[in-house]
Amino acid sequence: MGLFGMKTYKTVATLAVKVLSAAVLIVAIGGCAGGSLLNPTPMIGRDRLVYRVVDQAASTSYYTRNVWYDGENYRFHDVYGRDISILKSDQVAIEIIGAPEYYQTPE
Repeated sequence: MGLFGMKTYKTVATLAVKVLSAAVLIVAIGGCAGGSLLNPTPMIGRDRLVYRVVDQAASTSYYTRNVWYDGENYRFHDVYGRDISILKSDQVAIEIIGAPEYYQTPE
């Protein structure tokens, strides 16, 4: 009885290791949210929007995930973590952009 019980636990443990290894392999190669480990792609969706704030008066572009309007100013944290406040005017444009535009190399 003892030998039979020991063999069963060993078989179950071996099967569990094989199933876990197969699952990790499928996730790594096949893909997951945002691409796969071999080919990562950014997630762009409702909660992953990127905004480009262009201040034409200062000829400056900022990139951020969130923009707030407090009645007079646009407020946001840019990708460098700076707190930015820009007075609302006709010279300020806010655009929603996608991953290709965000990750392209400027000329």
